[in-house]
Amino acid sequence: MAVVRSNVAKAFIAATLLAGCIPAEPYDREFAGQFENKGVANEQLFASGYFPPSFASPQVHCGFRSDPIELISEFEENWYPSQWKAAREPSFYLLSKQERPPEFALRFSYIPSFSSSVFIRIQKDGDEYWLIAKQMNGAGGYDPGSIDRSKRNRLSSRQVAELQRLLTEDALFSEPSDECQSGFGFDGTQWIYELIDPNGYRMVKRRSPSQGTDYNLGQYLIELSGWNVSCWSSLPRPFSDVELLCE
Repeated sequence: MAVVRSNVAKAFIAATLLAGCIPAEPYDREFAGQFENKGVANEQLFASGYFPPSFASPQVHCGFRSDPIELISEFEENWYPSQWKAAREPSFYLLSKQERPPEFALRFSYIPSFSSSVFIRIQKDGDEYWLIAKQMNGAGGYDPGSIDRSKRNRLSSRQVAELQRLLTEDALFSEPSDECQSGFGFDGTQWIYELIDPNGYRMVKRRSPSQGTDYNLGQYLIELSGWNVSCWSSLPRPFSDVELLCE
């Protein structure tokens, strides 16, 4: 009888998977609400709704060229959303525009050229802070692939305090997004930080940092994920990604 029940259960699960009826993981509910459940034509929005339209306007002056450049280039407006959608990551910009936006949400997007992308998100839910981490099985500069592994953990009060200290003392989101350095050239790794708080939506973008406030925050978020930081190693140029080599 146990074998029969087991076979019936397996058949039910298989049929349900084929029908596409398995609900999203709890930490994917924001993505499902934005891109699946409501049927909003996000493709018609700038960067599929992942960035405000103002990010497409030339507004950053770089010393080596006379014309200002955009916060998000034409290439980037397609590149980043393709990575986030493959990872079932919601638009922080759209979340910030909800009638009741999150009180606090932080996302670190690590998008290398040749190795797999990693996304680490911190969200406040009531009095608790939750970490959601995902690693893809493709390449950040090419096909992102699908989610290879993911986790959802509650942060301790000590971990939250250290995160708040880094955000307050280092004040990364008070710094400009460095388009003059990250918007040109090829290869390397994009480090994108997005924040939702009472001040609304903010974004800071860097390329392959090795020190400073942006590097320190990324390293701490990687540590919080529990994925072994000692497994990250720099590859020689021009392959200047940092690759996750082991569990």
